[in-house]
Formats: sequence, structure tokens, C-alpha cells
Amino acid sequence: MPPIEHYGIEWARRPTNEEMEHQWRITRPPAKSPMRLLILSHDITGCYTHFVHGRTRPHTSSNCEGCQNNRLPEWHGYLACLQSTNGLKWILEVTKGCAKALDEEFRTHRTLRGAIIEAGRTSSKVNGRQYVRVLSHAEQMDTLQKAPNLQPFLARMWQQRDQPLFNHEGVNDPIKIAEATSEPSATENREAS
Repeated sequence: MPPIEHYGIEWARRPTNEEMEHQWRITRPPAKSPMRLLILSHDITGCYTHFVHGRTRPHTSSNCEGCQNNRLPEWHGYLACLQSTNGLKWILEVTKGCAKALDEEFRTHRTLRGAIIEAGRTSSKVNGRQYVRVLSHAEQMDTLQKAPNLQPFLARMWQQRDQPLFNHEGVNDPIKIAEATSEPSATENREAS
């Protein structure tokens, strides 16, 4: 059903079917009980960020808002994952302390795709140190759904409107771009190596 416009606003009873399919939510490792996740991403999407005005923002230049507020940039990594217990789709945000275990897994398997991990915190504090423990690797790699390209999702979340989010066809919808530029499958990665 197309949206109806009244008062200059497009009203709709529900999102489109396509929008309802894409329920990716960002999460961080919890403090109380760790999450068990299946990684869909080929590798970590990492960048330097600042914590400014109560939220994480990307470090975009030496004169960005975080630098102007004298905040040092910190690395954060992002992974598309499925939660093993309920099938929810998550974009897991991890800190630099988790990178070593993930990098070792990547070097061993030449991909993170299919890794089953436990993500949690070393203490019960909400901002306690994060950890990631690789538990095993999925056997049925070909049946895993494609991982989206996380860069358009993150840019949209951070509202980087000055950065064009256009693909080669001129589409500026982050969900469509993420699908069109989804990460290669593990099989494609091995073939390219």
C-alpha cells in the first residue's frame, strides 16, 4: 500500500515488505550474560570513533567534532551476526580488546564468516572490558545468508549526510546499497585467494 500524503507527511500503516525484512540492530556485548553469535561478515568493518555528547561518532578528520572536543579517537569494529538462540540479526560493536581474537580467527580461516563466538564483558559493569571468545566454526558455510556491507548502515546511523551513499546505479537507499554491495561469500573469498 503506497504512503498517503497529508500535511506534507507521508503516512503509512506499516513499512514496506523489504523494510520489514531488514531488522539489523546494533548491540554491544552485554554485562550479565554473554551472547552467543554466528558471524556473517567476512571480516571486521573497523573505524576510529569518538564518544561525543553521549554517543559514538566517527572520526572523520583532524578537525572533526570529537577532535574539537579534545576526545581521542578509539577504534571500534562492527560485525554482522545472527544470535544463535533466537535468530535475531545484530551488528555487533566491539572494542580494540576484541580485535586480537577475531584477527587470529581471520588469519586461520581466511574469513570470520561462520565463526561462532561468545561476546561478553569481563565484569558485571555495563561498561566493563569486552571480550570475544571464538567457540567453533560453522560446518554449513554455503547455507549462511549474505552479510550486508555495514558501511552504509553505519553512515546512516551516524547521519553522515555529507558523504554520498550512492552506488554505481545512483541509488541512495542504504539498505539497497548494502544488499547490492554485500560481502562475498566464504566460497568466493577462497576462490579469490
